[in-house]
Amino acid sequence: MWKFIGIVQLFVFLTGTSVFAWNKMPYDGHDLSREGDNWYHYEQGMRMVDARNWEQADNEFRYYLDHGAMHRRMWGIAYYGFAVMSQKKGETNQALEYYKLAIVEDKHPTVSVADKVYQNLGAIYLKRKEYKSAIENYLKAIGKDPKSGLSHYYLGMAYLKSGDLVNAEKEDLEAKKLGVNFTALAEGISEAKNPSLTKPSDDGEQPAKAKNKKKKATK
Repeated sequence: MWKFIGIVQLFVFLTGTSVFAWNKMPYDGHDLSREGDNWYHYEQGMRMVDARNWEQADNEFRYYLDHGAMHRRMWGIAYYGFAVMSQKKGETNQALEYYKLAIVEDKHPTVSVADKVYQNLGAIYLKRKEYKSAIENYLKAIGKDPKSGLSHYYLGMAYLKSGDLVNAEKEDLEAKKLGVNFTALAEGISEAKNPSLTKPSDDGEQPAKAKNKKKKATK
């Protein structure tokens, strides 16, 4: 089975901010036209999303729904496109509905969007501070693609935000093994373990380490 290259890669910082970026091509150089599918409208739809031409993007993705007799197995991919567009527009609730439809219709024999759908759902819930739902979706993403370093990383971030430092560390190490070298998760874990190094004490005094540094600077 050819490996589907995800369109959306998410970087979620400790603040919960999400940055969206996606490649214009949904697959890694393989000629999927041999499968009998017309990928032009999906590619063009993503280009229109990138250009913020929402009306044209909608038309391109809707092509598959309007030609169900020929493109029934492309419906999951079409709904994925709708979801990405809605997410970029800031219409999160609509994006959630489209992602759910993408899972239901994820029936293409060689190209699956399920892992990326669950990853994006996890990011939405993480930003909403719904950490339990975020964890559930990142675990599903890993179930679909255990080698996704990004899913392990963001799962670790969700664990960190929920206060589960043990699992956060575990996922941070796994993400690094898989080539994801972002540092925000490790820094967050370190700060959570040593709050006195980064936060003022209850009596308003600076942490001891910070005071020592200040004394050295005045000598």
